[in-house]
Order: sequence, then C-alpha cells, then structure tokens
Amino acid sequence: MVNYLQLYCSHYGPGARPFALVFSRNGDISSDYERKDTAYDWIAPLEHLLKDMPENATLYTFNSAFEQKKVAPLLSKEALYKLSNSVDLYKAIKSRTTLVPFPSYSMESLSHRKVVLGPDLLTLQKEDREEELRKAMKVNIKAMERIGAVYEDLKGEQRADDIWIDSILPSPFTIIGHTKDSLPHYIQQGDVLYDCLLYTSPSPRDLPTSRMPSSA
Repeated sequence: MVNYLQLYCSHYGPGARPFALVFSRNGDISSDYERKDTAYDWIAPLEHLLKDMPENATLYTFNSAFEQKKVAPLLSKEALYKLSNSVDLYKAIKSRTTLVPFPSYSMESLSHRKVVLGPDLLTLQKEDREEELRKAMKVNIKAMERIGAVYEDLKGEQRADDIWIDSILPSPFTIIGHTKDSLPHYIQQGDVLYDCLLYTSPSPRDLPTSRMPSSA
C-alpha cells in the first residue's frame, strides 16, 4: 500500500502553524484545513489516517521536515511514529541524483505539472474558498504521485540483480548501496562491487575496471 501526504504551514519561521493537509491512500484522496470555528478539529482525519495505516505501508512526503515538526504536537505517539517513518521523496531522489542541478528537484520540475504553493493556498483558506482550496490540494497530491512514480523508476534503474544503490555522494565520489542480505556495501554502479566498510574515490574515472566476484 502506497500513501502520500502533504502538509501546509502558514509560513516558514517563528510562529508558523499548520493549516491544511491532503492525503492520498491508494489513489483515494482526502483533504482538510483549519476553519474559523476553533472547535473544528481538522487534524483528526490525519490522526485517523496515520493510525489506520498498516505497518508495512509506504508513506511518501515531499520536503516536509518543517511542516512535520509543526504538526507533531497535535498528533498521538502512534500517529507521529508512522509519520516519522515516512520517505521524503525530495531527499530520496536528491540523494540518488546528487549531481543534477538544484532547481531540478522542485515539485514542478520532477512532476512536470503546475502546483499551487503554500502562500496561495493560505489565501484560499483565509477567504473560505473551500472548493478552490481542495481542488488545488488535489492537483498538488497528484503531482506528488507522479514524483513517487519517478522515484520508483529511479530505484529500478539503480538496481542490478541483487545489488541496490541507495545514494550517491559527489565529493569524494562515493556510491552507497546494499545487497539482498541487507548488509551495507559501497559500490560503483556497473560490474564492480567493493565489499568493504567504506570506499571513496575523487572521481569515477579513477575507479579500476574489474568484474564483480561471483560470490558477491
């Protein structure tokens, strides 16, 4: 089961507060937001969605460390635990393609879709334009689903037999991965496996060419 969550805050910095959320569970999209009626508990749907999410389910977020920090005091320990184990697509994709120019990691660039940013959503929320607000959040979560597909394709491209690449570090050049036995290895993509605790090199051009040992 794959889930996607986007949280929105009033701004970045002191005094920021969460004001809206959109959640996709196997393509079923739900959203909610802060109302003028302070008695309305708009966080409750998120609490229930997280608590009902199976332990083996995947939860994707996107560059939401700040938002998660702000919403954390409003959640139970169980819901917060599941949220803390989410996969940040922004960080995950960036760690695997670290040599790509920084602007390429925006949600619009990765999804090839126009998205509605937080300040514009806040305006819709303040003006009680519920239909437009929910429509905009749906557009955003659909864009995030496309990014999830990009990430899954990327993981597939960075796998050879029973070797997976987890991240790429540019300086010094290092490729970090693992094998089916879940033991950590540092590998160069291709036919070479370095079965050691750490392998680094100034440049991939400096790496020797050798065949992967059959016992790897």
